[in-house]
Amino acid sequence: MALTPSEIVHGLATSLNLPMDTIGTLIRVHEQLWELEDEARCPDASDQTVAQCKRRIDQANASRHALINAVDATLPNIELDSLGSLYQQTVGELIDCLVVLQLKVGNLQTLVSGQRLGVTRREECARNLGMCHRKTQHLALVADQLVTDLHAGRAMLPPRADPKLYLHAELRGLSGKFSSPGMGTHS
Repeated sequence: MALTPSEIVHGLATSLNLPMDTIGTLIRVHEQLWELEDEARCPDASDQTVAQCKRRIDQANASRHALINAVDATLPNIELDSLGSLYQQTVGELIDCLVVLQLKVGNLQTLVSGQRLGVTRREECARNLGMCHRKTQHLALVADQLVTDLHAGRAMLPPRADPKLYLHAELRGLSGKFSSPGMGTHS
């Protein structure tokens, strides 16, 4: 039987003794972000409403990152004696990804099963839902292997280094500008 993103999160939390209250708060923050993004993108939204939503989105994203950090802080630092399995995401980042995926699956299921959309749009949503299901099954395998590797002391997780600079007034006008060989200058 295929697992849902929520079931994978629960399995990770249980297997790794992660704080369910923190994960529950992360889920609520994502639900809030989803609503704020919808409100900000509403064609009828005034400029003031969009600006208010964007400010609240920034605040919610700051909370989201603090919650990811809190999840990761509960895991012990594992000293590796030899090269282990490399992972691209921390456990908190994986959970964050799964929470977003659950929101997408739930909303796509509603759109596919309802009559609010025309046939062509429903078919597009059904294809997207299929992609989300395939990604979920891939992440279920990743999560299972990650738990195994963590318990065996051979998971090499990246450092949680995702500083958010958009709330720093002293950087206003500088963020997003960089120059790198072969990449040009971006602003």
